[in-house]
This record gives sequence, C-alpha cells and structure tokens, in this order.
Amino acid sequence: MSSATGLLDPRILSEPWTVVSTAGELIADGRLQENLVVSGQRALLGLFFGIVLGAVLALVSGLSRFGEALIDGPVQIKRAIPGLALIPLLILWFGIDETMKVLTVTLGVFVPIYLQTHAGLRGIDLRYVELAQIVGLTRASFIRRVVLPGALPGFFLGLRFAVTGAWVSLVVVEQINSTSGIGYMMELARTYGQTNIIVFGLAVYGLLGLLSDATVRFLERKAVMAAHPGGLTTIDPSTERDNPATSQHATPSLAASVAVSVKNLVRGFGPRGVFNGVDLEIAPGEFVALLGPSGCGKSTLLRALAGLDHDVRGSGVVTVPDRVSVVFQDSRLLPWDTVLGNVTLGLRKHDDEAKGRRALTEVGLAGRERSWPYELSGGEQQRVALARSLEVGTSAPGNQTDTGGHEALRRDLLAALGVGEAAVEKAAG
Repeated sequence: MSSATGLLDPRILSEPWTVVSTAGELIADGRLQENLVVSGQRALLGLFFGIVLGAVLALVSGLSRFGEALIDGPVQIKRAIPGLALIPLLILWFGIDETMKVLTVTLGVFVPIYLQTHAGLRGIDLRYVELAQIVGLTRASFIRRVVLPGALPGFFLGLRFAVTGAWVSLVVVEQINSTSGIGYMMELARTYGQTNIIVFGLAVYGLLGLLSDATVRFLERKAVMAAHPGGLTTIDPSTERDNPATSQHATPSLAASVAVSVKNLVRGFGPRGVFNGVDLEIAPGEFVALLGPSGCGKSTLLRALAGLDHDVRGSGVVTVPDRVSVVFQDSRLLPWDTVLGNVTLGLRKHDDEAKGRRALTEVGLAGRERSWPYELSGGEQQRVALARSLEVGTSAPGNQTDTGGHEALRRDLLAALGVGEAAVEKAAG
C-alpha cells in the first residue's frame, strides 16, 4: 500500500501492479518456469532424503533403548546447530554444485521429522499398550498395528515443519553461487536493483510453502484414516506366539476345580494400603462379582488378575488361564482401525474374520464391521469391546480354559445386554 500510494519510492518497494506485470513477463519468456522446475527438483530431492533419514533414525531410536542412546544425543546436538551455519563447511566438502544444495535442504528437513516421529513413537497411549498385552499381540504385531499407526500424527506434524524448513533452506542456498533457481533469479535481480522481481520471488516462495502445507494436511487426513483399513492377515500360529514377558502370571496346568487362584496378595499405593493378604479362588464357569465402596481395591485386584499391575508385593501368587479377556471401563478401541479390526485384534487363525463377524452379530452390531469407532455411539463402542473380549479368551493356541464355562459366561453376558441368540436369528432372517 505504501508503494501504491507513493509513500515509498518504487525503487525501494515496487507497486503491486508492477509486480503483477513482471510475473506476466517472466512467464511469457519462460524464465519463471525454468527456474521453478530447478528449485522444485532441489526441494523434492532434499525433502525425500530428509524424510527417509529422519524416519529411519526415529524408528531405530523410538523402538530401541540402545538405539535411542546411540542416536538421540547427536541429533539433539544437530538440532542446536542451525543448518545454514553448516553451509561454509558443506561448500568446502562438496563444492557449490547440486550435491551441496540438496544436502543443505536435507539437513533442514530430517531434524523435525525425527523429533516429531520419535515423540509420536514414545508417546503411545498407555491404554493401548495395556490392550495389546491383554489381547496377546506379539512385539511385531504391536509395532505394526498399534505403534506405527499411533505415531502417524506426529510424523505428519514433523512433515509440516519439514516442508517449511525445505523452502527456507532453499531460499538461502540458491543465492550462493547458483546459476539457476528462484533464489538465483532473486539474487540476479538484486544486482540490477530490480525490486519487482525480488518481491515476486518472495511471493512465489510464500505460495509454494502454502501449497506444500496444504498438501501435507490433505495427505495427513487420508493417511491417518487409512493407516489400518481393517481385515486380517493370515498368520501361522506356529511361527508367531505370544510374548511371555508381557505377563507376570504363573501359568501351570490348572486343576479342573480351580480356574483362578489368588494367594496372600498385597498391594498399596505409597503409604496407603489397598488390600493385604487377599485370597481368592474361582471355579471354572463360576461368575464372581466384586462389590465394595469406592477405593477399596476392586479395579486394582482386577488389574492384578489381568497382569496389568506389576507392583503387587508380598508373597502373593496369581494363577489364571493362559489368556484372559478384559472389558475395560473405557472401550479402548484403536481409532485408526475398523470395528472388525478392533474385534479381531490379537487373533491369528484362518477363521478369525468369521469369528469377529459372529461376535459382532451377537452384540447386535451386524453390518457395522467396516465402520470406524468415531461413527459409533458410546454404548456401541463398549459393545465392540465386549465382542473383542468374547473372542480373545478362547483364541490362544493350547488354551486350557473350560470351554463350557466360557460359553455359559458368554450367554450370560449377552443376555444381560438383551442380545445374543435373538440377534443371531434376526441377522440370519
């Protein structure tokens, strides 16, 4: 506005219409297209190598304590050093050709990718970690179905910072002994005092940054929703077993008369004791309800039985079947997985999808297999969690639980919901 009204000399800042006419001239003689292609190639190459480097380092560091000790420190040091401060050293090593320019962009990209992806990997919700333990996911399945999809938002946040960093690095590096590119065009205009070309170049960089950010946000919406479209991959149970390190339960062959046994269990939080010397035995097929006032330790005892509480003290011994089913107070559905994918989480047999569909029919959710959790009401989400627990309890190879007792409990739970046989008959009809 200042240049348009004459408050500023046009030699200092060109008028808007002069910049527009300059854009037309640059497009007409092909200079804009030629320099834009060169700059785009440099930015895309640097972005590609930076994304790959940052993602790989984040995976190694985020999934391994040894990797974190080896990688995180040097990356944090690089983070404290501005990438542009390395340009003199890069020129000495690689000269002023394309390698130096692409490498400068790469250094401006990989740090935000690493930081945000690493934070996403380390920040997986503890509720999902407990869920993976309950359903018996192996480490490989846990990483594939829980950790990586859960870290996607962090990766895309880093990508948004990275594309901005790519253009910022490119602006500087193209003004250092370049013979092509938008930055070279602006530097050449500075030599001849052509502020109109300089202002237009700045507008081009700003527009490229805006379009890049919009593209990343579009890809983020698509990728996060499609991170795991549901369905199952057939896995041979003989090649992938549950990780025994995820449970502190003793798992001997259970006597026919006892399914769950708790002896002298002690648990406290700081100086406050929750329970002391708890003894409990549950027979196969027996239905037991824990009653008591708030804070008496009901949930704590259930978490101990499920193997989620690793701070049980004393001489307490918890003996339960090889696989237990848990319906949490919150549904704990993976938001990036479909309803059917959530139900079949942890199952590894050829008929798992059929079992998942059966369980959904029993809880009155037939036809909702491909829905996403956010499309369900709170009650429907809890029914999905119940359907998952109905299948997980009998899915472990070699499970020694009483089948008759499990089916009886299944019928009781479904009857309490007012679904079950009636829902199956309705779906069949």
